[in-house]
Amino acid sequence: MRKLHFWPKVLGILMFLQVSFMASAQRENLKVTHPPVLKTFKQQRYRVNNGEMDAFLKVQLNLKNNDHLLKVNEWTDKLGYQHIKYQQEYKGVKVLKSTYSVHARNGFATAISGNFLEIKDLNIAPTVQKSAALKTAVNYIFSKKYKQLGKTELVISRDYIGRNEEPHLAYHIVLISEEPESHNEVIVDAHTGRVLLNNPLLRQCFVKGHKHHHKHKKAHKVKKTKAFASQGTGYTLYSGTQTIHTDPHNGGYRLFDDSRGNGIHIKNSNNNFNWDFNGATEFVDNDNNWTQAEWDNADKDAAGIEALWAYEKTYDYYAQFHNRNSLDNNGRLLRALVHSNNNWFNAQYSSAFVMMRFGDGSGNQSPLTTLDITTHELTHGVTDFTADLVYANESGALNESFSDIFAAAVEAWAAPSKATWLVGDDIGHIRDMENPNAKGHPDTYKGTNWFTGSGDFGGVHTNSAVLNHWFYLLSVGKSGTNDNGDAYTVNGISIEKAARIAYRMLTVYLNSSSNYAAARTAGIQSATDLFGAGSPEVIQTTNAFYAVGVGAEYGGGGNGGGCSTTVSSFPYSESFESGLGNWTNATGDDTNWTRDSGGTPSSNTGPSSGSNGSYYMYVEASNPNFPSKTAILESPCFDLSGVTNPELTFDYHMYGSQVNNLKAEVKVGSGSWTQIFTKSGNQGNNWLSETINLSAYLGTEVKVRFMVTTGTGSSGWQSDIAIDHVRVQAGGGTPPAPTYCASTSNNANDEYISRVRLGSIDNSSTASGGYSDYTSVSTDVNAGSSYTITINPTWTGTVYNEAYSVWIDFNQDGDFTDAGEQVFTQGNTTSATISGSISIPSSALSGATRMRVSMKYNGIPTSCETFSYGEVEDYTVTINGGTISSFGFDQQRQALENATSVYPNPARKSTNVQLMLQEEADVSMSLINAQGKIITTHTSHAGQGALLRKFDVSKLPAGIYLMRITKNGITTTKRFVVNNDK
Repeated sequence: MRKLHFWPKVLGILMFLQVSFMASAQRENLKVTHPPVLKTFKQQRYRVNNGEMDAFLKVQLNLKNNDHLLKVNEWTDKLGYQHIKYQQEYKGVKVLKSTYSVHARNGFATAISGNFLEIKDLNIAPTVQKSAALKTAVNYIFSKKYKQLGKTELVISRDYIGRNEEPHLAYHIVLISEEPESHNEVIVDAHTGRVLLNNPLLRQCFVKGHKHHHKHKKAHKVKKTKAFASQGTGYTLYSGTQTIHTDPHNGGYRLFDDSRGNGIHIKNSNNNFNWDFNGATEFVDNDNNWTQAEWDNADKDAAGIEALWAYEKTYDYYAQFHNRNSLDNNGRLLRALVHSNNNWFNAQYSSAFVMMRFGDGSGNQSPLTTLDITTHELTHGVTDFTADLVYANESGALNESFSDIFAAAVEAWAAPSKATWLVGDDIGHIRDMENPNAKGHPDTYKGTNWFTGSGDFGGVHTNSAVLNHWFYLLSVGKSGTNDNGDAYTVNGISIEKAARIAYRMLTVYLNSSSNYAAARTAGIQSATDLFGAGSPEVIQTTNAFYAVGVGAEYGGGGNGGGCSTTVSSFPYSESFESGLGNWTNATGDDTNWTRDSGGTPSSNTGPSSGSNGSYYMYVEASNPNFPSKTAILESPCFDLSGVTNPELTFDYHMYGSQVNNLKAEVKVGSGSWTQIFTKSGNQGNNWLSETINLSAYLGTEVKVRFMVTTGTGSSGWQSDIAIDHVRVQAGGGTPPAPTYCASTSNNANDEYISRVRLGSIDNSSTASGGYSDYTSVSTDVNAGSSYTITINPTWTGTVYNEAYSVWIDFNQDGDFTDAGEQVFTQGNTTSATISGSISIPSSALSGATRMRVSMKYNGIPTSCETFSYGEVEDYTVTINGGTISSFGFDQQRQALENATSVYPNPARKSTNVQLMLQEEADVSMSLINAQGKIITTHTSHAGQGALLRKFDVSKLPAGIYLMRITKNGITTTKRFVVNNDK
């Protein structure tokens, strides 16, 4: 699906020499100071179905009434991720170069990314006329003759020249200057008339003598014969004879391929230095056999054949490896002009005209239609339709680098005999991706040869070498020391995998102002999406960035436990029909699991066939394996960040007189193993099935293992145990529900709550012994609305003073202690009808939550106490229109998460929770096991500074635990591992 564009751009190559740009363009050095955003979500907390998207983004971006996001693109990639891109608007005016994307899987957000401009108050009524703004723009680029492309558009823009993020009402103007030649995107302040951005869209290198006019013949034709096929052979200028696809034309064949997208069309510009495609002539051959004798002439017309073949191979690469249909992913017609000038060492891509043009070089050089240059230029178009990287400074360097990266990837695939890592190798290379220093370019971020001036748009053709070298290291691997003195080792993952990561960076996570830091973040996230958290690909992506001086080396996270494969696509199933799949026999145990079919060697034990096919995995208990021998079979890693209520299901067979024990265990990362299933003894001669809820491991990457211990005694051989048909999939269960504190009275004989009314709740009851659970009784309420609650007491004799409290757990964290959750109180009264108003805050989480109603003799009750006389009742309220799925208070929660650390992790005897407080706060810290049970809680009122609490875990069984930290009603949860010998 194509990306919507709001203005055209021209992206030139100038791969070869630093650009010496016109004086007017050197008055500014474009820079976007606000870093791009990439925020990931590891748990399935944020549901982003269509009806909930607006509320989700409102919270994530803190949108105000005048802010609006207009959906401009939506697509689903091969991994099953959904991507929705939005254009930012303010009071209906587009915000230039400000888009934001939501990335989701299985209906839940996995990440958000983009470049959002906060606008508090801006006058959108212009005081400068459009005509005056146009005149300012024309004068700014010193144009004597020009055409305006499109209309003058009112937008909101940052001040790129002043390098600040303040929003300005502005006019967006695109000019095609014919004298002198330039294409410019000019932004003029609509209040002051000042230029905020002059972005030269035609990138070119001015070489002395480039306007020497040697005319080529209008068209190269040979004797015509009847056309018989559109597939032909052609002698290319640099790549020998190749198969090409052409089009019958006037009794011959022209260089037009209509078999790919909406076509590829190459024409002869005949040394006319313009963009007039209609005025250019066709290259025509009589028999579709474009031979060297015919086309390798003095004018080097074989350059046109090379261009067509290079276009075809580039199109095929993007289609085959990245499922992309042309540069716009919508089959856009690809056009190119060859022989644009015979003394012009350049090639350019123009999105204004949606075509490329190639010069013939200068001096003894040849036309620039090489495979890698063609791919480089076409990739500028791909960038134009995806990340839209501003062509200046670091974002411009990334723009250039992605063109080099895919030039190398295409060349390695289509012409592996060429020098993959030399850019422009067919005409004398100008960049070296393996050794950038050899051409005076940097191999380390801000290291030796890093360009710091304003020329070449901030060194885009120089500083691009850093990402180029990252791509080389990630593809091939290398050990060394960078300019920072950091020793590194990168193990190559192949150019194909590295290119998949780079493509996802460019098309999914980067935006117009991305820099090298953002590229690292996008690269790691892309590798995680593609290969799984903590996978070798993620590790090497991180280490390759470290090698070029961008960020730290890989320090863990993900599996950390030696996974060679990570499964991130579900449902997953393995029945061992064609081998062990990605399962492995562990080392360090006594014996191995065996893949088998048709029955085990021993009689009266083991299965006779698989439960889901012929094969199964089993442990042979006969000599020499018995007695009491252990065999362990380990799974690949499972990334549970994108699975709703994950479940592990497997079939097992435990038949035999001496069957001992089968266990299933799970671990996160390099943590310890936690038992999730155990079964002992003879279970009969049939396959059984077990399903285990893994919701406690949401947002983590886990490994599963099956451990068998064989039987004992003289008949220990009769203890073969087998498993089959292992599945990991979304289940129908739910994560553990919050555990609420108990509250009750010791005596409800004298007074009790006899009726509660709120919304659709109208519950009458009798005395119940002090506490009644009416959570099956519920009502819907709307966030931001108020409701009347009515409570009626009953006295069996004397009428006593009673006091009342009502609580609602608005943030669904399992307690009633957060600010605003005590929604109603009534002091001592003998009234038979108690009534009051309850307000549901707009920040309350959507969904079902607990309401507690308490009546206490002679004193206002608290939420968790046991008292002498009265009664407590619990109900359910379902909040509609509130914050979706627990992203209320998201910015505050993110700040709380960043301020909290749990260490050591894994823990043995104890673990510490440290919270950095910027102000006084009520703080609660709760240690919770994987089943949702609160083990212990620390509460305190703390002042500014570091709050440290130690939790004793020495007596806890090994496994995954949660630490829930609540500060002034905002809650965050940290996972940690207990790894002891208990």
